Amino acid sequence: MDDFFALLVKEGTPTDHGLRLPTERDLAELGGLSRATVREYLAALRIMGLLTKVHGSANVLHRPTGESAGAIYSVLLQLQHVTFADVDEAREMFEIGMIRFVARRIAPGDIERLRLQVREMSEASAAGNNDAAIEADLAFHRLLFRSLSNPIVDFAFDGLRVSLRDTLRVRRAQALTAEVLANNGTRPCEFKTDAVHTQIVEALEAHDGEAAVAAMALHYEQFRDLVTEAPLTKGQHR
Repeated sequence: MDDFFALLVKEGTPTDHGLRLPTERDLAELGGLSRATVREYLAALRIMGLLTKVHGSANVLHRPTGESAGAIYSVLLQLQHVTFADVDEAREMFEIGMIRFVARRIAPGDIERLRLQVREMSEASAAGNNDAAIEADLAFHRLLFRSLSNPIVDFAFDGLRVSLRDTLRVRRAQALTAEVLANNGTRPCEFKTDAVHTQIVEALEAHDGEAAVAAMALHYEQFRDLVTEAPLTKGQHR
């Protein structure tokens, strides 16, 4: 497949939409492949969201996007080849590893945008609007990745974003339930799940990498403990 991909890049014609590819017959001849093998490879690229047809029959190869990677992660989750625990662990490794770099580079405008997301997250949680809290939570972490201005980091997060939304829906519900139970059945004024994000922002504002790492690690440790304490409902997983 690597050789086939290199062939597409070499023989493709640049257009505004991507690389316009030669016909299946020409690709087979150029690559010394059977037509069936060429169709199989093209079908795989199409499933991955990297290939589309334009103007009737021409195949156009696009650069990979987070959406195409996200679709693959979603399928893997549905097939149970990837678990919520896998997504949680990958996210934790990514963010604890990168937060020191964010502390060095983050701009004042990004700090204000992070504060806004924390406020929206807290208000949504307090109002019992879990969907809005999830979107604010995702936006917060997306801003952290974006602040690095690194295309590989952006692609990694965009690829995980669809799966993260699914896991956050379950994990936040479990964590907030645990906090309510620990608070004698009443909703606290501010959930710890949300409040720890403020500590992250404060460390970033001070450009304190060590404090940022500590705050992010606390975020995941606290979240993990709450999820473990929460009672499971039907269909939920640790």
